[in-house]
Amino acid sequence: MAKKRCRCGGKVPRIPPKIIREFPDITLQISETEDTQLKIVGRVSYNKIPLKNVKVALRDSSNSLNFDSDSLLTNNSGIFTTTASVLPYVADDIQVFAPIQYNGDPLSTSSQLST
Repeated sequence: MAKKRCRCGGKVPRIPPKIIREFPDITLQISETEDTQLKIVGRVSYNKIPLKNVKVALRDSSNSLNFDSDSLLTNNSGIFTTTASVLPYVADDIQVFAPIQYNGDPLSTSSQLST
């Protein structure tokens, strides 16, 4: 008696690949260095890998910050840093935005600063 062979091809069910993030992460940290001076540090990464030479264009919600440089490039560690001075007649809360372009689409993060 001959054995019947399975015609299923013996294929193992395919398990979908692990889903990874489709967009970079942007972090933003603001600290006060003096009464009217702020230090702004951020990082851009993709799947925890730092992205270098990414252009970051900082802006704030109330036009009350003077950035030393509002257009920055990330370094080899994916970090960008600048300082800003706060105008004396500033609002109570300022939102600082750090947008980048990724594949032609804008991505942004923000941090709230209470004065």
